[in-house]
Amino acid sequence: MILEVSRTTYRIDKKLLERVAEAAFSFLKVSEDGFIELKFVSIDEITKLNMKYRNILDPTDVLSFNLGDNPVEGQVIICYNFVVEQANKLDKPFNHELSLLLVHGILHIYGYDHANTLEETKMQETERQILKMEGIKR
Repeated sequence: MILEVSRTTYRIDKKLLERVAEAAFSFLKVSEDGFIELKFVSIDEITKLNMKYRNILDPTDVLSFNLGDNPVEGQVIICYNFVVEQANKLDKPFNHELSLLLVHGILHIYGYDHANTLEETKMQETERQILKMEGIKR
């Protein structure tokens, strides 16, 4: 599996994100070839994407797209400013919040959802277990 981080002007720890993605791929027992593209966008851009793909005219923290029939090909789009605001609001390290959103996005590509309480609980527990592999608390 490959995590490809699109060129960005935002300050991120690419090595950390690669390790977190590898932990997710390992936990999900992914052995197939494939890739996840990670892209960072502004609040304006994520709002436009959220409207285009979900018909919701509000910003969101992360969007995920499965790019084909192969479940290990996808795109995760994270709103950088949303991460900064959320980390500050929760008094949490920026890299921890960023790692959570990356894992959250990857899980969506693999079919996880949070449409009901049972699914949400399962997804949050999986996020917790993956992040724990990298020493990060959810």
